[in-house]
Amino acid sequence: MALSPSALFVRLGAPLKNMMWSWGAQRDDGTIFLRAWSDEYCKRDGRTFFRLVNRKAYEGIGQNHGYNERLQHLDKLSIGASGYIVMCTAVDASQEPREIKSFDERQVFKIGGIELIDGDEWAEVVDRVNIKSIAVSS
Repeated sequence: MALSPSALFVRLGAPLKNMMWSWGAQRDDGTIFLRAWSDEYCKRDGRTFFRLVNRKAYEGIGQNHGYNERLQHLDKLSIGASGYIVMCTAVDASQEPREIKSFDERQVFKIGGIELIDGDEWAEVVDRVNIKSIAVSS
């Protein structure tokens, strides 16, 4: 049986603060799990990066709980928290806001670091990790 995105975060021990607007969560041990879109990637010097923040999309729109929570998670990653990406595919990548069509429920992607690329934070992916090896519940 397929998991829902929110059920996957529970399985990882990092339940979403809010199922409607959370883009990620933090586990009690400090590990951060963030959703990212499979089509928002780039390669630089043989390394692969996925965008974590699209700052231009949120300029001037006022309060956005998901965006604010993402910035808090990025702050924690920047001071040494370990992190993983839950990879999502959009129903329609041109639609805003995006809707999740599918997500990888078997593996997450280890974040090796965060780099600023064209004004946005991007995560370097350094490994694929089977969810069974880091899940806290089955």
